[in-house]
Amino acid sequence: MTLRNWAFAPASVYHAKVLYARSDEMVERLVGLKDQVDSLQQEAARPQMLRRALGKFVEVQAHMAELRQAQHEGHLVSIRCASWQVAAIAAAWSVQ
Repeated sequence: MTLRNWAFAPASVYHAKVLYARSDEMVERLVGLKDQVDSLQQEAARPQMLRRALGKFVEVQAHMAELRQAQHEGHLVSIRCASWQVAAIAAAWSVQ
């Protein structure tokens, strides 16, 4: 898992404009991603988005406990590592 897909990626995709494309397929892919972002923001997608969020809650909760423990111990490397784990979950969730 990489951290390059931050949680703001859907907003970046949604507002992107094509300046150059290698192929028509790439333009179609961007349009498809924009449509997907738009559909997930509709009222009808609310149950699906809630299920996705609740599905990640357990994983996030475990990493937040690690973050709290690292903060309590004052170990900066552990704090940084635990923070990146939480960010990685958010990044991975944003592109699903």
